[in-house]
Amino acid sequence: MKSLLYLFFTGLVFLTGCTRPEALGPGATFPALSVENLSGETVAVPAQFSAEMRLISIRTLGCRFCKSDFAEMEKLYQYYDRDKLAIFVINVGFEKKNVADFLRDKTVSFPVLVDKAMESMKLTKTTILPVVYLIDSRDVIIARIQGSFSFEEIRYEIDSFAEKSLREKNSL
Repeated sequence: MKSLLYLFFTGLVFLTGCTRPEALGPGATFPALSVENLSGETVAVPAQFSAEMRLISIRTLGCRFCKSDFAEMEKLYQYYDRDKLAIFVINVGFEKKNVADFLRDKTVSFPVLVDKAMESMKLTKTTILPVVYLIDSRDVIIARIQGSFSFEEIRYEIDSFAEKSLREKNSL
């Protein structure tokens, strides 16, 4: 009987196409979002942040890994000039008060935005958090990093993109 049920459900999965939508990745255009900052002002993401590259981190307070990378992002924020890299976090699923309470004892110089309705996850087709999108000035995704990351990992992506852009400019 268990074998028949297994075959039935396995067949059902194949027939109905039970799959998750593929999350946006390199080469795709990052969607326009409207989210609030901790002061309640609406922020246009990524349009309101002008820099050669932008790091958009989508995370939630309910995840251990999502809480751990703030120090790495702060290092990046201090390391790069603002015209080279803009960094911001979109926190999903929690109220502004919860996010503000979490940040109270952290050193965070970059903007933290709040998306209680989780629209950013829907528009980017993100199903697993945390995720970091590194996008260029035309809103094209350069890299997508799933899970925790290190300062060195992001710096490598940024520097690789800068070198590639320089080579492309010189070949024109």
